[in-house]
Formats: sequence, structure tokens, C-alpha cells
Amino acid sequence: MLLAALLAGAALAASPAAAAAPAVPVDGTYKGTMTDGQPVRVVVVDGRVDTAFATVRRYSCEQFGELGPMAVAVRANAPIVKRKFTFDAGRTPSYLTMHGTFSARTKGRDKGTVTGKLRAYGTIATGTKCTSPTRGFTLRLVKPRR
Repeated sequence: MLLAALLAGAALAASPAAAAAPAVPVDGTYKGTMTDGQPVRVVVVDGRVDTAFATVRRYSCEQFGELGPMAVAVRANAPIVKRKFTFDAGRTPSYLTMHGTFSARTKGRDKGTVTGKLRAYGTIATGTKCTSPTRGFTLRLVKPRR
């Protein structure tokens, strides 16, 4: 009876469903660029996106046209669920909306990449609303957290 229970548990652990279960991404700093070459950085702490930084090249304002480049840094505190995260964070005058997916594991190891999209928005000193275009990004784990 005990042997049957152990074998059943081993079969369950070896099943494709168990193997496909998402793992928590590695804590650390992920750096890369958007599709237009501008820098992006995400810091993961305790399985959450703690902070995010991006520089947008184009920042369009209602009355003043194109401004930029503009750097945005936010405290996201966004949970990573099934290797995905999304947040809309910031403080006046600038905010960042970001959606991303951490790479799947291969051969038991995390690939250490993140892909997604982001957009910055906010106001300038006159109160005029501004926004950046939505851009794709690719990041790589450059500094694992110990």
C-alpha cells in the first residue's frame, strides 16, 4: 500500500501538468531596451516587481507637441502571477503603465528574460496632459539578487 502511494506520487510529480507549473522568476535587476532603443530596467524583489525605470524618446503633450526624452521611475510593488505582471504606478507628474511576461524555464533553469509593453503618461508644469506611444521591450537578468 505504501509502495503504491509512493509510485502514484512519483507519477504525479512527473506529469506534464506538474512540469509546466510556473516557477517564480529570479530576484534581481533586469535591463534592456524598448523597440526604439531607449533603456528600461525592472527590479524584482521577493517575487514582485519592486521598481521600474524607463526613458521614453517621444512624449506628446496636448498643447506643446513632442517633448522628450523623459525618464520615469516608479515604485510598482506589482505581484508576479504565473510569470506575468501588470501595473499602473507613479506620482504626479509622471506615471508608467507596464505589462510583462517572464520567460519560461528550460531544462530546469530560468532563461532570465522579460518581454512586454509599456507607456508613460502624466502632466507637465502647466498641467497639460502628455503621453508616450506604447512600446515593446525585452529585458535580461543582469544582476541576480543574493
